[in-house]
Amino acid sequence: MGSNILRVLMLLLVMTAVVTIWIFWGMAGPRISELFITEGFLKLPIFFSPPIESLPAGVDVMGKAGQWGDGFGALNALFAGLAFTGALAALFMQGQAAERQNKDYHRQRFESSYFELLALLREARREVRFRYSLPYRKANRIPPASERGKIQTEAAAFRTAMYELRYLIRTKTTAAQQTKPELERVYRLGIHGPFESTFGPYFRIVYTVLRRIKDDTVLTEREKIQYSNLLRSQLTSPELALAGFNGLMPQANDFSVLLTEFHMLKYLPNGLARRALERVYEPDAFAARND
Repeated sequence: MGSNILRVLMLLLVMTAVVTIWIFWGMAGPRISELFITEGFLKLPIFFSPPIESLPAGVDVMGKAGQWGDGFGALNALFAGLAFTGALAALFMQGQAAERQNKDYHRQRFESSYFELLALLREARREVRFRYSLPYRKANRIPPASERGKIQTEAAAFRTAMYELRYLIRTKTTAAQQTKPELERVYRLGIHGPFESTFGPYFRIVYTVLRRIKDDTVLTEREKIQYSNLLRSQLTSPELALAGFNGLMPQANDFSVLLTEFHMLKYLPNGLARRALERVYEPDAFAARND
């Protein structure tokens, strides 16, 4: 904003200087033409030059005046060039203003769709369902009729699914076996497969939000970081951890890449899930940064 004001002031200053020179040139023309006649007269200041009647005999005053008039041709060409330059500058600044306006409008539309997606994410969270598997209930002596043995919803569903997944990782794999294919298999068989109809839509919305942030060509890098941070603030630790495991599946496309690029896993608490994900994700997914 300040640079544009400076450009306008500089343009006005140049135009004022040009108009001043043009007016001075026209008003001082007769005096200057007299000084052009003889070399001696060129040494005199304009306002002290003698009148035409005192010039030496035989001097072609009209010819000299004609030469003076011809000088306006070059000056007029200069003015025309300056006017053309000013017009170009005005068009350039007008184009910049229109571009800024379009970018502001784009940001407004992006922000509107972004918060609509967050609203859809909250609705999808309310539809998530999960129940402990029979082996888990037996291992932890959870009666089927107890509150813990029933189907859990919303945030409790993610928390319950995370307990189940940690149990599966401990019982179905060793540290050496916790490779990307093996962790993906455990997650798919224990979490995604039985409850894909509720977990699938939720994580697809998370993916869509991150994809839109990454692909936007108008948002600055700082704005993209702010929007991704806002998304992360909406997710609990179990949701983030399960998103990390969901990103390991082939049908998740580049979900794991987006989680890594936007450092979505950096606030996961230390534990079995984080240690397992650290084995298969790039360090940037957990790295801190100056936001």
